[in-house]
Amino acid sequence: MLKPTRLATLWLTVVFIGLLGVKGWGNSIYITTSINWTQITGGSGTNGQPGSSDDIYVIDNSVLTVDASSGVCKSITLGSNNNKEGTLKFLNSTSKITVSGTVNFIIVVR
Repeated sequence: MLKPTRLATLWLTVVFIGLLGVKGWGNSIYITTSINWTQITGGSGTNGQPGSSDDIYVIDNSVLTVDASSGVCKSITLGSNNNKEGTLKFLNSTSKITVSGTVNFIIVVR
């Protein structure tokens, strides 16, 4: 029979290993050059596209153009605290993204 401390250690190890296999922890995607949504490859979704648990940061005076009809992400932040703007642009009327969390605008005052 296992001692209580060894049993607890074994249980915590199993839980930790189990959590490593759980999808749902998103990526932080930094857009630092102008790019189309469908060109993003650092997300947790299919083929590296942004997934519903990913946070997107559009910074360094770059433009993220939404050319997808069903993009998703957890949050989008436009701009940064170092006076670098970020722009989100929609290619046409069928371009759409669903943000399950927040959309943040960092105001650049000049």
